[in-house]
Amino acid sequence: MGQLDEALKHYEVAVKKDSTNGKYYYNRALVKSKLDKFEEAIDDYNKALDNLSDQTGLYQARFNKGV
Repeated sequence: MGQLDEALKHYEVAVKKDSTNGKYYYNRALVKSKLDKFEEAIDDYNKALDNLSDQTGLYQARFNKGV
């Protein structure tokens, strides 16, 4: 199992423990993007946008969602 797969596994656990943490969704979306799971990444960026409160995080999620 590669490092990205391992990271994805850890973010899956984190999201299950706290589904209101936008940073978990954002980071999981980054990993999914690198794994070419673009549809899933977009879903996670949307969830991140719904749950992030800081302006920098919101900007980054919007930007990466468009990439």
